[in-house]
Amino acid sequence: MMLLRRAGVLPAMDRVIDSPAAARTGDPTVTTTRRLRLVARPVQTPFYPQVSKAIYTRVNSAVGGSEPVGGALRAARSDITAALEGKAL
Repeated sequence: MMLLRRAGVLPAMDRVIDSPAAARTGDPTVTTTRRLRLVARPVQTPFYPQVSKAIYTRVNSAVGGSEPVGGALRAARSDITAALEGKAL
């Protein structure tokens, strides 16, 4: 419940999501969560952590303005290719 109140992290347990305390947070995601169809993360590669890191690192740099979008996308493509080849980032 503390993560929901302080950080907006949705609880994994239905009884917590459905609790009156969760409803009192006023977080609209709490009220819509029960209508969502959650699916497992589509992990198709044993290198998922490296691919994920390649994406979030480059996207964050583009969004933060430290790298131009085109350059970030090219670098992400290169990093993803390296990750899928089993080369650590």
